[in-house]
Amino acid sequence: MCSIDLAEVHDDQLPPDPWTDAEWEAALAESCESTRRSHWGRFMRLYGADDGDPRSHEMLCGEQLIARLVDVEALTTQLMALQARDLRALRTRRLGEQAGVRPPGHTPDACTQGCCDADGWVTLEVAQSLALSERQVERRLDTAERLERYHDVAAAVDDGLLQSWTASKLLEHLDALAGHVTRARLAAIEQSTVAWLTDRPRTVGQLNARMRRLLVQARDDDGSDDGAMTATDREVHVVPSDAGGLATLIARLPEADAIAIASVLTALATDPVDPADGRTRDQRRCDLLTTSVTGLRAAHGCSGDVDLVVREAGSFCVRLDVTIPASSLVGRGAPAEIPGYGVVPAATAQSIAALGKDHVRARPLIYDPSTGRLVGAALRHEPMDAQPGMAWLGSVQASRSYDHPPRMERLVRLRDATCRAPGCPRRADTCDCDHVVPYPQGATSVENTCCLCRRHHRLKTHAPGWSLHMDPDGSASWTTPSGQVLTTDPADYAEPEVSSTMTSNPEDDIPPF
Repeated sequence: MCSIDLAEVHDDQLPPDPWTDAEWEAALAESCESTRRSHWGRFMRLYGADDGDPRSHEMLCGEQLIARLVDVEALTTQLMALQARDLRALRTRRLGEQAGVRPPGHTPDACTQGCCDADGWVTLEVAQSLALSERQVERRLDTAERLERYHDVAAAVDDGLLQSWTASKLLEHLDALAGHVTRARLAAIEQSTVAWLTDRPRTVGQLNARMRRLLVQARDDDGSDDGAMTATDREVHVVPSDAGGLATLIARLPEADAIAIASVLTALATDPVDPADGRTRDQRRCDLLTTSVTGLRAAHGCSGDVDLVVREAGSFCVRLDVTIPASSLVGRGAPAEIPGYGVVPAATAQSIAALGKDHVRARPLIYDPSTGRLVGAALRHEPMDAQPGMAWLGSVQASRSYDHPPRMERLVRLRDATCRAPGCPRRADTCDCDHVVPYPQGATSVENTCCLCRRHHRLKTHAPGWSLHMDPDGSASWTTPSGQVLTTDPADYAEPEVSSTMTSNPEDDIPPF
């Protein structure tokens, strides 16, 4: 039962006298809900009645444990917001103390004595108190400052609606967009993205993909040449690994170069040179990278690797999926995508295309601009397709056999793009095409097929309490053992739609914001 202090009901919430029962109940319910969402209300609900028994959680059922996990995660986010406020307050105080001992006429911008610090020397103080590095504290301060600028994100964090890491990444993405869009559009993107994140559980990977598409489109729209400016940062270095005998090689390259290298390695590693080769594809890619650079056999490579590199290094192919709205089958579409990599700017796509027609295959994908979902694709370059040309998702007929026809399988993989388990980023072309309702009870059809990685295929088939339902529009609904329903949609190929009812002031569009 929820208890309430009537002093918490603000004057502007009070209806005119006399109060009716319904008005009393509405005011009490609103105040109870506000209390429930607050950090201390959530904490008291979780732990206020805890009798200190370390085994108290063993008395909870599965549904109660899930609900408690969700609430603890929300409480963690709310406490992060409180800590962010304290960090800002401490920084402000230390900056004030720094200003108080500054010589007359001395300003931080013109400091030549090294006595001024942008954060008031607070990072070392906090780092030592929390056993963190100064860089970690700097990142927390950055997040705290951003929370003050982005009010919709801050409100969602205060209510515990966003996981703390998700909120931090969203703030970084919004700052990256700020230099390429107007203030009004940035506010609309913030508003719509927060609504998208809180509509259903989303992973950081899904957020990164959505925001990257927006950023690439914004850079294309304003003609900024960030690729040319950041190309000076290219570098290669080696980092020791915790695993004995291994090290990490890190290369920062222009996108076109990195994609070409990855495509070469994938092409070389697709089939082992020796049928008895027991290496995984990733292991072969590593060994072939060493051989390609040094011309020598890698430490754990095979004798045929050198001959393979010499003979086949020029046989790679980069697949460019060029997305086109169904409402406009001609003209400029959205930025291209590299399967397994993601969206790339037009300039990168052009650089890849410059590799030559023998190494680049452009595949037009037609999508519904209102939903972003695949409508059809050109399969003219698919060697295993018996009917090359445009293929439309809605016209693929069901098959009477268990095996999926090549055209159906390719369209389903393009429709899904990834494993259809909630939050799984595994590429569809590495997944199983699964009959949602097992064959022969379920048909071999587009409507009864989705891509599942082997792990989630096994979960769907064998895990107690789990079930999967497929809707005709391609949406997949998972029901968990605790009764929670999780929905995943087919891939969204459209630029995220940003709409807002806000009216903008022309001065809002004049930088600096």
